[in-house]
Amino acid sequence: MNIDEVKANKKEVKEVVSKGLELSEKIKKIVGKKYDDYFDGLSYGFEYAQKYLQNYDTAIDVYLDDNEINKKQTTLPAFDKKQIRRNLSKKNSNVFIAAKEGNKPTSNKELSRLSDAMLKDLTTLNNELKRNKKKPFTITSATGNAEWELEPSFMLTNVPEDLMKKIYDLAKKYKQDSIAVSKKNESGASFVTPEGKVTDEYKKMVMDAKALYSTDFPTGQRLTFKKQNYTESDITFKEMSEDAAVKTFQDDGYFDYQKRSMRYGPNLSKDSIWATAPARMFVAFDGETPVAVCGIAKYKSVLLGAGVHTREGYKGKGLFGLCVQKVLSEKGSKTLYINVANEKLAEMGAFRKRGFTDMQVEELPKEIQEELKDTKYADQVQKWIKSNTGSWFDLVKSSTIRKKKDMADMGWIRMGNSILQDSIPFVEPEKYVKFSNLGKDNKRAIKFYLDNGLKNPKRRNLFFGKIKEEMLRSSNVRYDVEDQSRGDR
Repeated sequence: MNIDEVKANKKEVKEVVSKGLELSEKIKKIVGKKYDDYFDGLSYGFEYAQKYLQNYDTAIDVYLDDNEINKKQTTLPAFDKKQIRRNLSKKNSNVFIAAKEGNKPTSNKELSRLSDAMLKDLTTLNNELKRNKKKPFTITSATGNAEWELEPSFMLTNVPEDLMKKIYDLAKKYKQDSIAVSKKNESGASFVTPEGKVTDEYKKMVMDAKALYSTDFPTGQRLTFKKQNYTESDITFKEMSEDAAVKTFQDDGYFDYQKRSMRYGPNLSKDSIWATAPARMFVAFDGETPVAVCGIAKYKSVLLGAGVHTREGYKGKGLFGLCVQKVLSEKGSKTLYINVANEKLAEMGAFRKRGFTDMQVEELPKEIQEELKDTKYADQVQKWIKSNTGSWFDLVKSSTIRKKKDMADMGWIRMGNSILQDSIPFVEPEKYVKFSNLGKDNKRAIKFYLDNGLKNPKRRNLFFGKIKEEMLRSSNVRYDVEDQSRGDR
């Protein structure tokens, strides 16, 4: 049957279904409540048939569009929105596998060939299951919206566990670095190499129309994976003004983040120093998506908190802690004062867990003290010493330790603290990189030398030299390249 005959037959069937739906609605009005007892199945049958025809219509259109350029094999489940969502429920397992080799440039014709070939291989596996009287898995065609370019891919629902080795062999055949595997009763997925090694884990799968990387279905649904928790290496901070920060989110279609002057009201006026002091805002990006923002505003000799906001859909993933960490890395030696309006954050002790203590209002400039009179906040906190995790900070903040240490030890502690607070206590400081801008390995090494220098005074000269080496611009590739690009070296 040619495509014109298919379309003609579809039209005829569609007319019959439409008439059936009209008749079922008339019957419903005549018989009233008894309709549910005797005719509900009839109505459902016609409605289902109509939805099937609509999906069938879409499938034909896609087939025609593809046939004009390069046809690629598709599967019927890919055109049923509800079926896709059902397949993605926790009661089912899913495997996501692509047919294109990594970021290798590939023509449309070759992409179509790879898609056809993989679908044929997957069908062969299903036929094996049928021959052994086992239930076949569902194959849903999709498009991988990857880092490099679009790639043909498939979602495989409820692959039997004893067949997974052949799926991994298939991944190896098509030169895949990894495939996404979501097991039954899991809301997320793991990326697994053909050899079975887990390379990344995600907390959940969500439909996100604006996802940067995703699995796209012909229905327009866009499935993406959300990480368990963000780490420092997962995000990039960009500094900007408060106005620019608001615009950044709005340009991305998010409008729940507002300026301080718009948020303040019940306690502090929109005209208060807290609301108007020029702020440095730090917007956290996951790829190209702004996911959180935090900031500080300088007023005379102090710093005022300009708020921490996490985008809806990204809360509970560690971004708040990363924002606080960022603010502390930027504040230097000045005291940071924060009014905590969010009662939940106050109850959790979100700031106090990170080393903040009771706000000493009397230490603030007089005009700010006046603004705070009669205000009611869930909590009011301040921070002077920059928060640092690990044994070094625990030692430094301990008053017992301080009493026991001699002058030489205190000198080592002061030097270490200055480094951790982004000061550079060396001759020719321009040759070195601030602690907060160092890589993870460099930071880890410095903390190791500081800890061991405290324990082994005789080796401090050696450790001091090692610390300088870790902080040298030439020891940090990114900065070395930047220097060369500017012609500094």
